[in-house]
Amino acid sequence: MQDIIIKGGRVVDFFSETDLIQDIAVKDGKIIKCCNEDTATKVIDAEGCIVAPGFIDAHTHLYWGGSGILSTQADISCLPNCVTTGCDAGSTSIWNFESFYKSDITNSLTRIVAMLHPCITGVQLPPSEEVENPNHFNKEEIIQFFERYPDTIRGLKIRMSKGTAGKFGIAPIQKAEEIAETIRNKGYHCMVTCHFSDLADGVTMDMLMETLQKDDILSHVFHPAGDSIFNPDGTIMDCVMKAREKGILFDSSRGRINFSIENIQKAAKHGFYPDVISTDLGKKTLYLKPNFSIINSMSLFLNMGMPLLDIIKAVTFTPARSLGILDKAGTLMQGRPADIAIIKVVDCKKTYRDTFGGQITGERLIIPMATVRNGQVVFQQIFMDNEPT
Repeated sequence: MQDIIIKGGRVVDFFSETDLIQDIAVKDGKIIKCCNEDTATKVIDAEGCIVAPGFIDAHTHLYWGGSGILSTQADISCLPNCVTTGCDAGSTSIWNFESFYKSDITNSLTRIVAMLHPCITGVQLPPSEEVENPNHFNKEEIIQFFERYPDTIRGLKIRMSKGTAGKFGIAPIQKAEEIAETIRNKGYHCMVTCHFSDLADGVTMDMLMETLQKDDILSHVFHPAGDSIFNPDGTIMDCVMKAREKGILFDSSRGRINFSIENIQKAAKHGFYPDVISTDLGKKTLYLKPNFSIINSMSLFLNMGMPLLDIIKAVTFTPARSLGILDKAGTLMQGRPADIAIIKVVDCKKTYRDTFGGQITGERLIIPMATVRNGQVVFQQIFMDNEPT
């Protein structure tokens, strides 16, 4: 285990309300009070950088080899981008979660937590999407999985689109919320992540916003087709604004076709930025434009006018709180696991595009400088001065 000192960086931690230049020390995999530099195994010079809790990608797909193109390998997609915790967005269900647990969750350096899909097949892609039939949601077995894997399974994921929920209307999300409430009453953490686009038959945004609960997450909020968060005149719907006041969180979860530059620009005009920034990465999006990585998404929103500190909060504290993992992620508090992100913002002209012809050219770029996971440096730029003197 390395003993590390990270020197001279701007430390940002929303849990402890910290934003100042200070050193961070790591010993035995935990954040500690700063120690003598002479005793450190490794010293990282973070001057000019931001030091933050390891990032959380709250909506990605990590069942590598088990869900086709809807997957990435966690250590490849996460660690080089300062992500120390990835949340799998419902790739698996009671039928196949344990295979995912044994093959990926227990064998990754990246911390993996997961949404369990109440549909027995988990997420499936066209031409054969999952069927969100609430009559097939096995409440008793779902509860057993939360009891068996309380540190890993953090909520339920459901897709409320025509292709999945179709003729079942509002019933699938209502059933998911009913199950989540029962799980919480038994003392386990359970929130709900809801995919929406072209909503199921008879479902309106008002109905969906009314059904979701505090700290639930609505995904793909800037998608370009079907139902949306916008009124016809481009303003934000009242039900969406009221839902945010209620504590419902809105997630960018970009994916490949689930966002448009135009919709981000429309929302930005009204100061409506995502509470959570995530990727929805898969084999067709990892390190491929327009999605590429969480750092790329963060840079996009930076150039869209989202304040830098809000961006950092959207990949640290907010998703950690929603997922109920602030005891192990999303903070740099002393005694917590040493998961640390070091980034730098540089002047760099770069064009950002979507798959619908939209584009903007930005002037600033976020660069991943180093990642510490559980007290070990697992990624670092070679040009950083990091040797003890």
